[in-house]
Amino acid sequence: MKPLSIKAALAAFGIGAGAMAIAYIFPVGLMLMPALLAFAGTVWGYGGLAIAAITAAGGIIYVAGAVDAGIIGLLVMSIPAGVASAYIFKNKLPYRSAAVTGAFFAALGIYIITCVPALLNGEGPFAYYLQYMAAFGDAVEKTAAQMGIDGDKAEMLRKMAAYLEYKAPDMAVMAMMCMGMGAGLVNVVARALCRAKGAKLKPMAKFHLWQLSRGFTYGSLVMIIGAIIISALKITNSSAIVTAVECAVAGPYALMGVCLMAFMVRMKLRGTAFTVFSVVAMVLLFPYSLYGLCIIGAADRLFRMRRSYVERMHK
Repeated sequence: MKPLSIKAALAAFGIGAGAMAIAYIFPVGLMLMPALLAFAGTVWGYGGLAIAAITAAGGIIYVAGAVDAGIIGLLVMSIPAGVASAYIFKNKLPYRSAAVTGAFFAALGIYIITCVPALLNGEGPFAYYLQYMAAFGDAVEKTAAQMGIDGDKAEMLRKMAAYLEYKAPDMAVMAMMCMGMGAGLVNVVARALCRAKGAKLKPMAKFHLWQLSRGFTYGSLVMIIGAIIISALKITNSSAIVTAVECAVAGPYALMGVCLMAFMVRMKLRGTAFTVFSVVAMVLLFPYSLYGLCIIGAADRLFRMRRSYVERMHK
């Protein structure tokens, strides 16, 4: 391994400082920190990765002025994912491993930020979400009274607010999982940055050929069985756990459904009209269209539709 040059060390320091600045100015930009750290580690080695990670972490802690659950969550959702992605890129491991790792740490970091403070105060993990939704319900009721809304309409608003409060844990978990999956796809950005710098990386399959691993198939079955058992036992916050499993399993399979549709268009198995109709239907029927995509993706994985077609083409 070549020693890290001064130029590379300064560049890695700049990447870490830039990642911290983006996260501070534009909080959603924190999602890009793993990609920047993966870029530093892939291009300049683990020495560059260490400089970038320490700079970013030190900057976040310095700006915050303290280390609490929020800061720990921010660090957890960014630095481990960047380190893991750098390792995966350098060793030419499957990109889906980087996506899963990034998604896991992003969801874990958000959980630490939003749920751990409540646990430390002796409350349930979703106590703050419940408080927010209760306050929202009170605000809706007061606003309705001020606007002169009463009778059946006021009762409907109260029931809607109560339902949202009841579903607060489920909605919180769904938000965590969706943000986690979005963070997992940030590896596409990391790979683009590395390629722009000339790093030698493992080729990435075209979008219409993306596949889930066999391990994910087995893992999804285990998660589904576990969710059924937890739901039957009526464990505390079981609905939130079931929602987490639903997102973790359905999200990737829905993505595979989109990949299958892209494959059909790319292989000219379907025309432009099919593409336009599919996109319009997905938009108009959202979120129910996600279930359809999930079924299509699961069927593709079970019957190996794309892989069988490609194998027949090469015979």
